[in-house]
Amino acid sequence: MVLWWHFIVCNMRAPANTISGYVYKLTHHAYSGVDLFFVLSGFLITRILLKEIGTTGWLTRFWIRRTFRILPVYFLFLAISVVVAWLNPGVVAVSLPEPLWPYLVMLQNFQMAWANSLGSWGQLWSLAIEEQFYLIFPFVLLLPSSRRWLPGLAILAIALSSTLRMNTGGLSGFVLPHTRLDGLAIGVCLGALSLDRAKWTWITRRFSVIRCGTVLGFLGLGAITLRSQQRHPIDHTVFALSYGAILLDVVAFPTSRLASVLAIRPLIFLGIISYPLYLFHPLCEWAILNKTQPNLPLGTCLLNALVLMPVSILLGWGINRWFGDPFLSWGRSWANSLKTSPPSVLVRIPESTSI
Repeated sequence: MVLWWHFIVCNMRAPANTISGYVYKLTHHAYSGVDLFFVLSGFLITRILLKEIGTTGWLTRFWIRRTFRILPVYFLFLAISVVVAWLNPGVVAVSLPEPLWPYLVMLQNFQMAWANSLGSWGQLWSLAIEEQFYLIFPFVLLLPSSRRWLPGLAILAIALSSTLRMNTGGLSGFVLPHTRLDGLAIGVCLGALSLDRAKWTWITRRFSVIRCGTVLGFLGLGAITLRSQQRHPIDHTVFALSYGAILLDVVAFPTSRLASVLAIRPLIFLGIISYPLYLFHPLCEWAILNKTQPNLPLGTCLLNALVLMPVSILLGWGINRWFGDPFLSWGRSWANSLKTSPPSVLVRIPESTSI
């Protein structure tokens, strides 16, 4: 979805009542792939943390794994981008952001909000939110009875985040963590429910109810697709709820037809390489086209994408295979070596509530 958005929709000339116009209208919501990413991230990170919280060094091990997963590929991107900018002075598409230091400490989303511009490294705003989530969320789990109240806290965060976004102007409502909590919070809520045996048993016995939620989710996506093309703050809440409903269906009923469609090998492969692919695909676009080309005919955009997508995927696979995976393996080995003790009595998770 993100590749389609960047390679085709953003570059396409789309007059009304033309084929290009209809393609734009049917796919202009592809930018919501980032909303889906936040829902998935909240779900997976919550499950990881709730399974390990209370064991000796659980927080250190979590941060070690996240550090070796995120930072090596991230700093590789920064290094390559700095070299490209140095070799191409004056080219706006690959120019260095000013100042550069927020990008070194994962605060670039605040810099973008301050400047009210995404800049040439615009895709990095979501990564900053993700890193800030990794740093803060584990401490939420240390609050008394946090596991019991986690779904309720997540619902509160969804309402608060949606309200703040609708009352925040400019780019700030799009790139700051407190205005984008709804997707993460929905994932957190689902992750916590999936590890509560009683609640999850109740959910998995309600196929018709969950499937109705999935239908409503697809209807929500369809409503935004067919509505006017102008982006509204509430859209991101609708996206998050819709993707959350689909995720719940897939996880609760892993043998369903919907789950089998989403488990095909090409999608799994894209999921594996998604991180370096997300970081490097705009650089591939510039390197191949040598400039940004907005307002192109649909046919030209599609021809460009036929080249850009395979090259970006190949590059993402190579970086993941020979750079990202080795660092991730080292990080996992280091983190596993620290797991030497049984769960601490300081933060005890009842056995009956976990799967």
